[in-house]
Amino acid sequence: MSTAQYLKDLEAANKQYEEQLRKQQLAAEEQIRLQTNAEKQLLNQESAEAKKTFEEQAQAAYLQRMMAQKMLTEALAYQGYNGGLTESAYIQLANQYGQAYTQASKLLSQEQNEISGKLQSLLQKKSAQLLSSRQSYEKKYADLAFAYQKERARLLEQERAAQLKAAAEAAKKQSSSSSSSNKTSSKPSSNTNTSSSNASSGYNPSKNNSNKGGGGPTIRYELK
Repeated sequence: MSTAQYLKDLEAANKQYEEQLRKQQLAAEEQIRLQTNAEKQLLNQESAEAKKTFEEQAQAAYLQRMMAQKMLTEALAYQGYNGGLTESAYIQLANQYGQAYTQASKLLSQEQNEISGKLQSLLQKKSAQLLSSRQSYEKKYADLAFAYQKERARLLEQERAAQLKAAAEAAKKQSSSSSSSNKTSSKPSSNTNTSSSNASSGYNPSKNNSNKGGGGPTIRYELK
């Protein structure tokens, strides 16, 4: 596989990993939100139940007061009591109702405060989880980017080294070829000089051949 193709595949794989990280992060954040919403819904249910309990207790206290007041009125009338005693009895019933209502209201307030505290803690927990998830994602993304750039740089450096090596070998081969060519071209030049020297010394192969009969001549180069 060529370096260019490997780099192309590396980039494609890196993008795929980035997309996987992004989807994982979105899924993690969605899970945090879903969990928070589920817990928040439970707290809202607790709050609604607390209000319902308060209303039931307040209504029960009121009905109890009304029934007690009716029974007291009938009893006092039957016994012939009236005036200050009757008024005092009514005040006592009103106080009892007020105490019951106050107690129910206090209990509701306490429960609402607890629920409000739980809700605040839940939101803080959600924010912390989202922040931690985001930081983890960014670290993974940075590590992935670093690994990608490191591998890419290694491949480019490897390709550059291979190119330099190939260029050096080509230059060496060309230099050797040039040296061989120069040596080959220098040999005919030497023969030409020898022939020229023989000619100048009076050597004539055709003349010698004409003076001898029979058989091929044995050519000897005798320089004078």
